[in-house]
Amino acid sequence: MQPTLNLPDQSTQPMGLDAPLPTASEEVTPSGFEPTRPLDWEQQALTPDYDEIIAAIETGEIMAEPDFSARKRVLVVDDDVSARMYLRAKLALVEGIDVYEASSGDEALQMSEFTPFDGILLDVNMAGQDGYAVCRTIKRQSRSRGGKLPKIYLVTSRSGMMDRMRATLAGADAFISKPPLPNQLHELLAAI
Repeated sequence: MQPTLNLPDQSTQPMGLDAPLPTASEEVTPSGFEPTRPLDWEQQALTPDYDEIIAAIETGEIMAEPDFSARKRVLVVDDDVSARMYLRAKLALVEGIDVYEASSGDEALQMSEFTPFDGILLDVNMAGQDGYAVCRTIKRQSRSRGGKLPKIYLVTSRSGMMDRMRATLAGADAFISKPPLPNQLHELLAAI
């Protein structure tokens, strides 16, 4: 017995590159797409803010020659990779800032011994030392060296009164809820 070959009907075949483009009067609606949903942290970190980039290009801010002597060093400390990526992406849009990363409180303490930071964005909930302990230690080390005290901003999902009091007692300069909005970051970094 000879096997039969079932070919699909030509009318259901997908059109190739030589297919005519739809006219303006034809409505093109893709099927099978889900409605959009809010981006998660990782997607936000990988999605540039095109409006900010275009505005910076139009005003000539991105084209300006950077003054490396006036650049600020900012350390982002978080054990969540997507949170670090989000903050790094948002900080990259701010001119005159060099961004460093640490994935734990211990790593942040080691980095701060050798690099004087102007600002530190510090998560509270981390393995090992929490953000409060790291904040106290960095402030104490900076005072003992006689250098400029870095501005330390605790970035956390906690928002209770006790958490804010602990942040103040640890020496934090500000308490920011996750995820921080770009305008919050710009305001805080302007104070460095």
